[in-house]
Amino acid sequence: MRMLLRLYIAVALPWVLWFGYGAYRAHAIFAFNRDYMAALDATPGSDRSGYIRAALVRDEYQRQRNSDLKWLALVPAGLPIVMWTALWVAFGLPGKRK
Repeated sequence: MRMLLRLYIAVALPWVLWFGYGAYRAHAIFAFNRDYMAALDATPGSDRSGYIRAALVRDEYQRQRNSDLKWLALVPAGLPIVMWTALWVAFGLPGKRK
């Protein structure tokens, strides 16, 4: 059991760090572009040459952030379920033995 816990930590920790940082970075860029677009909307007569580009970048990083958040939850939540199921299949249901 201790080996499985070590394996879980060895897999889950880099996974959380990788996708956590990716979601953090994507959210920072998304928020910057969102604020940039809000500033352009609030300023009448401003140059709108970067508005469409900011909107496209904002949408791209919003998708990346949402994707990273989904992948972030996959291993820490899903790995224990998969490991428990594999052990259950390998050793059978503990309460059914006679």
